[in-house]
Amino acid sequence: MFVLLQKVLPKKTLSALFGIGSRLHLGPLSSLIIRLYIYVYKVDMSDAKIKDPSAYPTFNHFFTRELASDARPQPSDQGKVTSPVDGTISQSGDIKSEILIQAKGKQYSLKNLLGDDKLAALFLNGTYHTIYLAPYNYHRIHMPSDGKARFLRYTPGYLFSVNKNTVNNINNLFCVNERASIVYESDSGFFALVMVGALNVGSFEIYTHLQSGFINRPKHNFKPDTLHSLQGEKFIRGTELGRFNMGSTVILLTARNFASWGEFDTHEKSISVGAELGGTINL
Repeated sequence: MFVLLQKVLPKKTLSALFGIGSRLHLGPLSSLIIRLYIYVYKVDMSDAKIKDPSAYPTFNHFFTRELASDARPQPSDQGKVTSPVDGTISQSGDIKSEILIQAKGKQYSLKNLLGDDKLAALFLNGTYHTIYLAPYNYHRIHMPSDGKARFLRYTPGYLFSVNKNTVNNINNLFCVNERASIVYESDSGFFALVMVGALNVGSFEIYTHLQSGFINRPKHNFKPDTLHSLQGEKFIRGTELGRFNMGSTVILLTARNFASWGEFDTHEKSISVGAELGGTINL
């Protein structure tokens, strides 16, 4: 029922209103909303830099909260690929004939996801990990490996929910939802992070690697449906690079022979920033 309702709801308007509401300074009411949210969604505040819910002036400050400095240690082996976000790996595997798995019985193409032949060619026969961020998760995004940002492409689109029920029922969901793809180059090859927007996730931002930063809403600052070349310094694995202003999905793509993954036994596995995804970078 909810999937059918989403098709007629004014998703962008609702997401914009939610975004405005989440940034209002409501004093004690903001604190009450945050505490109720923590209770309902069982949010673990033990790893947050600021643990007191009443210390956050708005709901969005709470939702995009910072981690304590020692909350997500990176593995000592620099040749490991780590999770860029906290979440649940809904799908992972090899990209075969440009095809990725969205859910059982549903597929989508690499070209449609990235929207550009040049970018798609970088990841032919590579691998992917789709990580869903639930409402209770930490919502900042980090580098899964060392690398330099080389390309960015922003693709406007719908804002369907990306929860399990919607993913299982809407074809090409990640290709029709709003998204931003950033491609990085490392000593081992290319990898990319595709940040997919969703219902009530109208805004996502990137503030590392880009001179002016990137934001899609309320007004985007990079021309959409255009491949932007980037030049920047190298950032190490674990560096914070951006955030969602509500829960959504990140798809990590790696080029062929970028890493030695072994078996993909991570389906429906919860994972946190800094945790090993199972791949060893081919240095």
